[in-house]
Amino acid sequence: MTKFLIFFGLTIVLIFGGLLFLLQFKPSDTKIIEVVSQTPKLLNRVLYMCNQTKTIDVAFYERVATTSSSVGSAPIPNGYVDVTLSDGRKFSLPQTIAADGVRYANANEQFVFWSKGNGALVLEGGMEKEYANCVQIAPVAVGVTLPAMYASPEGSFSLRLPSLINATTDGYSIDESFENIQSPELSIEGVKFTIPKALASGTNLSTDTYLSVERMPEAEVCSADLFFEGNQKIHL
Repeated sequence: MTKFLIFFGLTIVLIFGGLLFLLQFKPSDTKIIEVVSQTPKLLNRVLYMCNQTKTIDVAFYERVATTSSSVGSAPIPNGYVDVTLSDGRKFSLPQTIAADGVRYANANEQFVFWSKGNGALVLEGGMEKEYANCVQIAPVAVGVTLPAMYASPEGSFSLRLPSLINATTDGYSIDESFENIQSPELSIEGVKFTIPKALASGTNLSTDTYLSVERMPEAEVCSADLFFEGNQKIHL
């Protein structure tokens, strides 16, 4: 009888212990992402320009999720992009988890599109190939025509222009070897865009009027004062 009571008591303890263990896991703690099969929402459409005037047209989409991910787990990305390269290739890429920026890749990771700020990284087989130093080209307002585009070789900025000079067009000329020589001690590198000669006709502009984009890679703080000799203070 004593053995039976001991066995019965241990059985009761094990049953109650198991129930307490199971009660610790609530259904609300194990939610799973479920993506609704609705028409995806178009978030944005962006044109990027890369080295050698190659372009990437990208449409960013978002799918709608009905529940949240499980507690403590990483969120499951639910977006995708449609990528059209200037060489005619097209890719539809789902979003993947990324520590920095927004990353999209096909199933075998052979083609990756990675958006970071106003730039983009394209990897083919894990390497940058034809599409390098890609930078976002600003959109234009309805009715505005700015067909010519320029992106800096290092992918730091881009411009839209009415036209670029060529054999038949009197457009803007570009000098990527421009130096703004302030003094023997101060020379600033940049890119110069000289206006078309026709644009100066009938105005107070000279035919060599230009806009320059200059850079100081070593500067820790960006300030207009740096671009003038003698520690001049610039007030805007």
